Amino acid sequence: MFTDIDDLRINYTDCGSDSGKGTVLLLHGWGSNITLFKNIVDMLSPHMRVVAPDMPGFGESDEPKEAWCVDDYVDFIGKFCEKTGIKPTVVLGHSFGGRVIIKSVTREQPVLSPGKLILTDSATDMDYAFTITDIADYSAGLAVFMDIDSMRELFGQEDDYYNMLLSDTALDIDEGRLYSVTSRRDIERSSSVFSELMM
Repeated sequence: MFTDIDDLRINYTDCGSDSGKGTVLLLHGWGSNITLFKNIVDMLSPHMRVVAPDMPGFGESDEPKEAWCVDDYVDFIGKFCEKTGIKPTVVLGHSFGGRVIIKSVTREQPVLSPGKLILTDSATDMDYAFTITDIADYSAGLAVFMDIDSMRELFGQEDDYYNMLLSDTALDIDEGRLYSVTSRRDIERSSSVFSELMM
């Protein structure tokens, strides 16, 4: 089926109904289209409403007249949801679709407010699902806070694995055990650059 958003003809699929189990929004990755989700749509649509657009420039949707940035795709998703009357309770994003979702839920005025996020990553063949308990007023990125044992199990790591350590003093950790170290000075410098770009 098709709809028009900002003079662009948008192809999308809308199957099933929200019979109390909610609505799932599926966003494909860069260079892909909604055919990626055919099996998911077929599996979920008997139980809930499933909606998946071909994002502008992909599949059967019109190409934007000029190049878009991620924020343009975020704006599009907001307009698409409004036009189709959906308030997704679950959003699933593959690759670039996940990036659009992250920006959609972390904006100062979120475009999406689902109860669950599912992010798939074909590069590492990993899928991540999160239940949203709170959104911070401002964040330069997405941070996930979870129980350390659950995190280790999710990433298949041993008991001595930490994905993030916060400390106000230097730590005595063996060389090669840390992917990167960010100091307070680094954060202050980055914050000032980010503030200058945003003002």
